[in-house]
Amino acid sequence: AGRMAAACAVCREAALPPVVLPCDPRHQLCLECFVSVEAASNMACPVCRRRLNSWARKLKSGVVDERLWERLCRAQPRPCWRKYKNLPHELRALVPLPPVPEPAEGEVEDALDDQESEPEAERPVRVLAQEGDLRREYEELLAKENREKEKRRAQEQEASMPLLEAARHEEERLRAQEQRDFELAMKEQARMDEERRAREEADRALALQLQKELQRQATPPTSGPTPAIASPAPTPIKRAASFRSKRNQGHFSRHSNSNGGSSGCTTPQQSLRAEPR
Repeated sequence: AGRMAAACAVCREAALPPVVLPCDPRHQLCLECFVSVEAASNMACPVCRRRLNSWARKLKSGVVDERLWERLCRAQPRPCWRKYKNLPHELRALVPLPPVPEPAEGEVEDALDDQESEPEAERPVRVLAQEGDLRREYEELLAKENREKEKRRAQEQEASMPLLEAARHEEERLRAQEQRDFELAMKEQARMDEERRAREEADRALALQLQKELQRQATPPTSGPTPAIASPAPTPIKRAASFRSKRNQGHFSRHSNSNGGSSGCTTPQQSLRAEPR
């Protein structure tokens, strides 16, 4: 019955009283480390970070594995009793009393009394840091991270070089195309301006020629009689109006003389009746 207590996953001492977590593989903690982990990490395994809330709620008794605790107490009574008595009062109430009596002073020590945790070959070697070790380690880690960043940046830049080269060629092509379009536009503008000036000159010359022709036609000849301008022939309507006007004027004058020079008022109807047919 020489069962050995497993090492606590946190303090690396003997996991007494043992708390076996439902991990895969099953990690073991001592009760004091489990309580501190529970308070600090909100019920999560300190090794694999598995959540322990459901497991803790399903426990009918305490978190201590009572069967394993009993076997360890029978195999290592002295270290188990010593660990039990060193527990705080509030934690001691969570641990069953060891099932074996406490060994008396002077008895042969248990085989694992001086080896309360895992064998010496498996125990971690504790090395205290010297002054400046933490800073030096931090600077080494920082320099390593900076080197990795520079390496990644160089790789990204190398991978992006073909894209940058293609973008540069495309930009040069577009700039050359814009220059050609500008030159063509300037040539077309110059040609249109030349055509406009030519049309203006032609229009000005034609206007001067027409003006001279009109002046030549309006100027009378210097020798010879002036040709008589024939008056336009009267239209039938104008001839009828002139005839009626002359007839009325003659009738009015005769009527005035027959009345002794008085100026009688005679209507056109009366004058027409008085006129012989």
